[in-house]
Amino acid sequence: MKSWTKPTPELVKRAIASMPYLEQQRYFFERLDNPEWIEPLRKAKFFSSFPTETHEGNAVTFYLWPASRYLSRMAVLKPDLVAEIMSEFPETGNPFVIQDILTAARAMQPAASAKLAEVLARSARGTGFIGMDRAGEVAANLAEAGETKAALTILRSILDVIPDPRPVTVGTSGHVYRHDALTAIRSFDYASILRKNGERLARSLGVEYISLLSKKLVSALAQEYPQYKKSTRPVEDYSYIWRAHLDGWDMQEEAKQLLIFGVLQATECMVAEGRWSEAQQILEKQPFAVFERIQLFLLAKYPELDTVLAAKKLGDPILFHAFGLRQEYNQLARTVFSRMSAEQQDAVLVLIDAGLNRERMVERVLSQDEIDRTIRQWTLERYEPIRQSLSPDRLRQVELLEQEFGVARSYENPIVHGGAVPVGGKSPADGADLQAMSADEVLNYLRTWSPNRSDPFGPSYQGLAREFTTAVGAAPERYVERLEDFKGLPSTYVRAALQGFRDATRRGVDLAWPALLGLAEWICEQPDVVSEQSDEDDWHGHDSGWHPTRFAIVDMLENAIKKGVLPIELDSIAWKVIDKLSDDESECLNYEDPDSQEKDVWSYSLNTLRPRAIRVALNYIEWRFTRLKAEGRSIDDAPEILAYLEKHLDPATEKCLSVRLIYGEKFPFLHAVAPQWASRAYREIFPTSIELEPLRDVAWGAYLAANQAYSDLFPLLEPLYRDAMQISDESRKQGKSHITDRPSSLLAHHLLQLFWRGKIDLREGSPLVEFLSNAGTSALRSTIIYVGQSLSEAQETVAPEVITRLQTLWDYILESDRAKSLREVFTYFGWWFNTPYFEDHWALDHLESSLLLAKGKFEPLLNALARLSRLAEAYPSQVLNCTKMITLGADEYVDLWTADLDHILRTALTSGDANAAATASELINELGRRGHHSYRSLICPSDACQ
Repeated sequence: MKSWTKPTPELVKRAIASMPYLEQQRYFFERLDNPEWIEPLRKAKFFSSFPTETHEGNAVTFYLWPASRYLSRMAVLKPDLVAEIMSEFPETGNPFVIQDILTAARAMQPAASAKLAEVLARSARGTGFIGMDRAGEVAANLAEAGETKAALTILRSILDVIPDPRPVTVGTSGHVYRHDALTAIRSFDYASILRKNGERLARSLGVEYISLLSKKLVSALAQEYPQYKKSTRPVEDYSYIWRAHLDGWDMQEEAKQLLIFGVLQATECMVAEGRWSEAQQILEKQPFAVFERIQLFLLAKYPELDTVLAAKKLGDPILFHAFGLRQEYNQLARTVFSRMSAEQQDAVLVLIDAGLNRERMVERVLSQDEIDRTIRQWTLERYEPIRQSLSPDRLRQVELLEQEFGVARSYENPIVHGGAVPVGGKSPADGADLQAMSADEVLNYLRTWSPNRSDPFGPSYQGLAREFTTAVGAAPERYVERLEDFKGLPSTYVRAALQGFRDATRRGVDLAWPALLGLAEWICEQPDVVSEQSDEDDWHGHDSGWHPTRFAIVDMLENAIKKGVLPIELDSIAWKVIDKLSDDESECLNYEDPDSQEKDVWSYSLNTLRPRAIRVALNYIEWRFTRLKAEGRSIDDAPEILAYLEKHLDPATEKCLSVRLIYGEKFPFLHAVAPQWASRAYREIFPTSIELEPLRDVAWGAYLAANQAYSDLFPLLEPLYRDAMQISDESRKQGKSHITDRPSSLLAHHLLQLFWRGKIDLREGSPLVEFLSNAGTSALRSTIIYVGQSLSEAQETVAPEVITRLQTLWDYILESDRAKSLREVFTYFGWWFNTPYFEDHWALDHLESSLLLAKGKFEPLLNALARLSRLAEAYPSQVLNCTKMITLGADEYVDLWTADLDHILRTALTSGDANAAATASELINELGRRGHHSYRSLICPSDACQ
């Protein structure tokens, strides 16, 4: 092991004094590979404070912290010390610091990374950080190492659910509107944790993992059914509607949907390990119907699993009559009824013979004939799943019913349209089995093993591939020497091997990259379809070709570049592979195709091979730029990279909309690493010709959505901002992504950021003036709301000069003929008024003017009268005028403001201001005429108001 020199105190002191700024720190720490500096820097409290983020309007800018990046690199060498330092970090939303903590935790041995459980849990709460799924990997590693407490600490945080913050009651009726729970982290990362690590966690944590997921699912459902504790079990959650098939997937990534998948996946893992009874005891305790559905589903899927419990479930009258359980109940009856004893079968038949509740049907005003007919048809349907096991007498009864009603329908919940995610495939050998074999034995096993086609739930190629990934990841050196032999394997296993190498790369394992890149080159040359593929419609079968394997190459190279383990001397070979992958033609959204223009281009850019390869190319460019920058150069001095960028910018050769989106999304990065090229190419990235409009619209929408308004780029892009004002949202050809679905509103956000920074003003000819003069209702509404929300969410005091600029903007819009023609937009100045930044009298004057134009409409509705209530004593007449307009303009919401409205009316009546008192009385009488009688006692004695 290398011997490191410990720095002297004087050297440490001089080093700290020489780097007061982040750029100086970055230069120092990027070159520091000596772990002996950690302790002296810690004693100097260098790791005690993060870089301060900056706030500009609604935008928050976080900064990379070179010190934490250094610590993450040193985690392999000094794991305990790094863990101790990072464990003392405060809760943070800085994504760069979170990333460094995660990187360190993944590099350490579990005993050390366990110390980071608390800080990871704190940082995960409510974060929008992209990549929090890696915390799930850390938790899985801890769980497998026996660090159960630390794993659960992380999981409780990252798998938390939170209530939807929207109001739950509206109007005088007091009707309650409930909303789905939200995942505390990004739902995409949440889903990734369950899909990638769920089985590992289930095997390692067992009951504790299922119990955790079950509690989270109950918490999610409780947001919609808060009175569930008072309801009869199983509490109907209507999951048979919104999750019609448990083994299906609706792709919405809602908290409850994800957790159902997680519970089912974990339970099935325990079934495979012979621990069904432990899992079932947890499920049985849960109140909601979906847990009962899961039990019935698994008992039907594995008929030999628990025959006693299956019979008990089928004979339970509550489950028998629960409509939401009908699909799973019937399926269980189909699979196990014939195996039940005569006594157990009779318990079910008694329930059928008892029929439906006639009294309830009478209450529904059904005639006797209608009741009898309904019961006969219902009886036929209840016989359907067990028909093959009925006695001759009962079978004759069924035949008579079929003569009357026809063949009974096989009850099934409506099919959920969309994608589907399988629960998982079994493997004939697990990772430990494969690791016990020699490399020759494993390769021969992969060549010769085939599944039993008669057992659809048995071991599969995909299950074996998953375990092969584990085996390769655990001991990559065994297989790197055999890469030539992989060329004779089905693509499924080659892809699995590359995923194993990727996992090893994530741990910082040094691999034989020349051989791996050679295999990658060979894969890129293979035809897209492999002739011997079978089971194309069966996910248990082999991959349908080499396309998934090329995806695995992209993942492997992405991790190698980000981890910095790709040897510099191989950069040209890696670049050649990336270049080849970037030419993949599958699933390319052609800008000339109208159907492609309607797709979610952003999703395609993240989930299809060609744009994914482009994104890895940008990772490579950043890697190369780091070295060029140290030499005083930029990507402008790398002709092969410029040629690549030009090739994929040329619409004659690159027609893919999802590629052009990346150019727009990453334009600030491209300008930073290749300023000369970007300054020339920006007009090609955002073209002006009519035939290239889809490319322009996709790139521009991505630029606006992914970036704040960069002050240094504005002079270059100002013509594009002005051009964009002339194009309506409806005419833009940019697909259906919700991220970019309001380009005019996003444009407004950019212009406002520039405005309150003082980069543009409200003089004639200003881009903001031009925008406001032409904006439609939606864009102008978004402009006003964005300012108000930015002020309300500001975490630091807004500078007085910014408030002064915003005051001039409110004045400007109040005088704008364009805005007055769209009077509805003045409704939203309520967002401004509700902030504490505008002086009381000035704010009241402007609110009153805005309300007059908006005909009393006011947003936001929640706490609409809160500030007015606080100002009532000082400005009774003006406050009451505003209150009158608001309450009469939103009559159905008056009950939301009872306390504030009562205080304002009382204050006006007792203020000594005759006009205010008279207006208050008029308003109380008008509210009474509209059914709001609770204020009448303010103007008449209680006995006179009876």
